[in-house]
Amino acid sequence: MPWRTTFNNTISTPIPADVKSSDVVKGLHNHAFLISLSPFVVRHELASTSPSGKQTYQIVDNIDFLPFGLWKREVTFTAAFEDKADGVISDIEAPAGLVIRNDYSVKSAAVGGNGGEEAGAGMMLVEEVTTSVNVLLKLFVQANLVSSHEKNHQKLIDWAREEGSGSAVVS
Repeated sequence: MPWRTTFNNTISTPIPADVKSSDVVKGLHNHAFLISLSPFVVRHELASTSPSGKQTYQIVDNIDFLPFGLWKREVTFTAAFEDKADGVISDIEAPAGLVIRNDYSVKSAAVGGNGGEEAGAGMMLVEEVTTSVNVLLKLFVQANLVSSHEKNHQKLIDWAREEGSGSAVVS
């Protein structure tokens, strides 16, 4: 399509030494929790589960299309989540032809860095995002996506820290 563009973003967040990477993965596998991290989500519900374990959710976001709340609208879309050993892959299909693929992984900080393991090299939460959207919506989508996902990483790490201490609340 001539009016579509595809762009990629990688969002990486160091996992502090006091947070177990397995607890971060546990948070990624908790799809309802992961969905609830978005500041735009109003509600969500599980729509289906495939025999392979892939879960599809119906999600409703409240989106500001104009600044200062001048034009808000609820938008309903689907998101499918497929767990993997080190994270989760989500595929989102939203109105206006917006398609987003998130690949969350917990990786060694040395991966993609200097190419080798170093003593004390920590772990990273890495989210590789591929977005396909109408060219007229690119700046709006990209600005909201990157800023909200950076905050979501920190919320996930905070949850994993609490999970490791036994005090996390699961939604």
